Amino acid sequence: MICDSIGINDDIAGVTLLGFSSSAPEIVISIVGVIHHDFRASMSCVMGSGLIGFGLIPAVCILGVKASLSPLKVDEFPLHRDMAGYAIILATTLFFCASGSVSMLESGILIMLWFVYLLIVVSCVGNANREGAASNHG
Repeated sequence: MICDSIGINDDIAGVTLLGFSSSAPEIVISIVGVIHHDFRASMSCVMGSGLIGFGLIPAVCILGVKASLSPLKVDEFPLHRDMAGYAIILATTLFFCASGSVSMLESGILIMLWFVYLLIVVSCVGNANREGAASNHG
């Protein structure tokens, strides 16, 4: 509702505002862990949050939809786009973590991947808006 009132697309809000707000505790714990050289706490927090966010929450939502007996309608393109983005970033993270440490360069690559993903989402939204405008005028 807030995003509608200020004109932010749902996809962009999910990638930025909702993503950062739901990850704020992990970001803070990770920063504190790094400051105190407790990297296990940081990694445990990130991995635990990821398991809940990508495993438990979708499952509970699907069960809730099934319990209401109304089918869940999903737009396939954003779903596939986001799943591909998550898979690429997760695989890259696992690859970097396999050595037992993550370098500044590897951290920078992960941040760059998120920005690439954000640019893809923004460009997809822009293309959809242009196509919608063209179909309304044609």
